[in-house]
Amino acid sequence: MKIQGASDLPRPRKTHLDETDKTRRIEYTKTLEQLAGISIKDAEAQGGVVATDLIIIGVDEYSVPFGGSANEYISAMAGEDTYEMAQEIPAIRFKPMQWAAACPKRSRLKRPQVVWEKESDSQNFEPAKRLKAQNQRLHEAVNRQRQEARKIGTIEYQHLQRVNYGIARQNARLPPSQRRGKKRLYTPERLYKHEQFERDHDKGGLDFVWYAFEVYEKLLILYYKALKHELPGKRVVITEDSAPSHIKARRLLKAEGVEFVDWPPSSPDLHPIEDLQKHHKALLEGLRFDVNSASKSVREACKEEMRRLWQDDAGFDEIAVETMAVGNYLRPAGLRRAHDGNNYKA
Repeated sequence: MKIQGASDLPRPRKTHLDETDKTRRIEYTKTLEQLAGISIKDAEAQGGVVATDLIIIGVDEYSVPFGGSANEYISAMAGEDTYEMAQEIPAIRFKPMQWAAACPKRSRLKRPQVVWEKESDSQNFEPAKRLKAQNQRLHEAVNRQRQEARKIGTIEYQHLQRVNYGIARQNARLPPSQRRGKKRLYTPERLYKHEQFERDHDKGGLDFVWYAFEVYEKLLILYYKALKHELPGKRVVITEDSAPSHIKARRLLKAEGVEFVDWPPSSPDLHPIEDLQKHHKALLEGLRFDVNSASKSVREACKEEMRRLWQDDAGFDEIAVETMAVGNYLRPAGLRRAHDGNNYKA
């Protein structure tokens, strides 16, 4: 007889994918096929070993609970009093959030990794200062674009002309007397707009500001450029989910020359980094369940072990190279695309 615990209860199924979700999944897999230069059918026929010039950097974040217990149920013979055998399960002490990236190629730069923690008032001052300075730079850049758009022959002028030419052609197809559906031509001010970025809340957090300055600027873009430099002739792309904080961070930084491919919502099964995170979490298991304190020294030691495994562990390095291979993006994509499933088990 087994007394049910949390791990025995039926796993709740994810919300069924609607037609928009399914369309996005199909578009995503088609994009991967085009980038890799090989069809999913051929990739599966080759067992996932794909010869391609494409390098995909997978990006994601996940939380790691420390403390608590790995045992969520007990076993007992029929007739035994399970309440006498039951033991209190220690509470989870802390649950840091890790952001990390990985690809199948080794680089002079280590795989990017950082652990997010809530900012103090003093820590929040620097991001706020940088956000203000970046807003000013973007404001000045838009003013320059508006000025250039008035100069015949400039890139901005040509862009404005192309946009207005398309609007004029569309308006010309409508009856002269019809006003509904006709669009106004753009001015430099309408085409090149100012965007003021404000932080979502006073004390910061895992938001677009943190992503822009702590993740993209300090880690991801440097890693991307290092791979591009070390692997000439290879096409390097970054794939991550299209969370609003990610999209807004890219707009804030204006990260030109960096190619992103957003994987569709509710589709962790289409991203190999989900599997890599499971390996990472498994390697942390011994430490995770031995933790019985949330002191600063314990938290720092756990954060350091998370970093060491992701960046410096030889065994994990081999797992990362194999797991993040381009073929692993194509194989599950083809299988899931056939029946639109997404019941991924974390």
